[in-house]
Amino acid sequence: MPDNTLLGDPLRESTRKSRRTLVAVSFVSSMMAVFDIAPSQITLFGSQLPLIPKPALWVVFALVAVFFLVEFCTYAAPDLVAMKRALNEFKAAAWEADVGVVMHGENPEPEYPDDLRRKSYNLLRRWSKWLAWLRMFVDFYLPALLGVAAIAILVVFAVRAH
Repeated sequence: MPDNTLLGDPLRESTRKSRRTLVAVSFVSSMMAVFDIAPSQITLFGSQLPLIPKPALWVVFALVAVFFLVEFCTYAAPDLVAMKRALNEFKAAAWEADVGVVMHGENPEPEYPDDLRRKSYNLLRRWSKWLAWLRMFVDFYLPALLGVAAIAILVVFAVRAH
């Protein structure tokens, strides 16, 4: 009964790359702020650049994290809508099958006895829905929360250091 779109991979490759970049930038920049790690020198094309003060560096990293968070949200929105649509279609199909069984006594899989079909169907329906919600949380909401947390950490450390 579960649809491959429901239990399959909900992310396109562009969304996956954007998520990976967001998580990496968020983690590295927030750890640099928390552990007070900053470059001791910056060399570009063989010349030494003046060092940026730490508060300004944290603000720059926060702006970079904001950019990647917006990029991820832009790429992830259509994938999240498609995943929610697949979940709603699965719920509607499950409801229609339940109505067919209750109202008309129809067994959608006559090769299985009714008791066995009902038990496996209920278990499959329940777990498919929870796995889909878990997948949505891990693939969409958790990276966005990590990005927001990194931005908050960087801003707090920039204000505190200033």
